[in-house]
Amino acid sequence: MMKDSKKRKALIISAGALKDISSIKNYIGSDVILICADGGLKYCIEAETIPDYIIGDFDSADNHLLNKEILNKSQIIRHSPDKDKSDTELALDLAISLKVTEAVFLACTGSRIDHMLANIHLLLKAHKKGIKASIVDENNTITLITSHCDFESEVGEIISLLPMSEMVTGIKTEGLKYPLDDGIMEIGRPYGISNEAVGRKVSISIKSGILILIRAKD
Repeated sequence: MMKDSKKRKALIISAGALKDISSIKNYIGSDVILICADGGLKYCIEAETIPDYIIGDFDSADNHLLNKEILNKSQIIRHSPDKDKSDTELALDLAISLKVTEAVFLACTGSRIDHMLANIHLLLKAHKKGIKASIVDENNTITLITSHCDFESEVGEIISLLPMSEMVTGIKTEGLKYPLDDGIMEIGRPYGISNEAVGRKVSISIKSGILILIRAKD
C-alpha cells in the first residue's frame, strides 16, 4: 500500500475513450494516488505518467506494457478474469481501501454504453463510502447531488439533472434557464436534461433522493 498516508485523492484511469491524453497531467499532484484499471495503462504510458497502482485481470492491457522499466515503482495487482466486478470497480475498491476522500475517473465513457452506465453507478458506490467522485471526459463532467451543490458556471453551459434514486424530491435550482422550486424527478421521466446556466453561479439542492448532475458541452 501507499507509504504516503497524506494522499487522499485518487485518479482512476480506465480503458474507455480518452482523446486528450495530456489531460491526465491536469489531475496529478502530490496528494493524488494514480490508479490504472487494466487497459487504462496505455494512456499513462503515452502521457509519460507513472501509476502508483495497476489493477485488473489484464485482458486488455498489453503484457509488454507491464514489463516497461518505468513501471518498476508501480504496484501491480492481478485478478482472475473470472470475477464479478469490472476492472474500474476493482480500482475504486482499491481507492476505498486507501481511504481517499475524492476520486476522478477518466476514460470511463465511450462506445460501450454498458460500461459507461456501470461506471456512473460506481459514483453511487463511492458516495456510500464517503468519497466525492466524478467522471470526466472531453464533453462532460458527471457527479452526484445528495443534498446541496453550488458551482461556478458560464452562460449557456448545458446542465442536466437525472434521478439516480427512484424518486428525488424538493429540488430547487438557481441560475438555470428553467428553474425548479420544490420539484420532483422520478426514474422514467427524464425531463431534467438540456437546461442552461444563465449566470456565473448555479445552485442546486434537494430534500431527498440522489440526483445525477451532468455538466456538458457540445
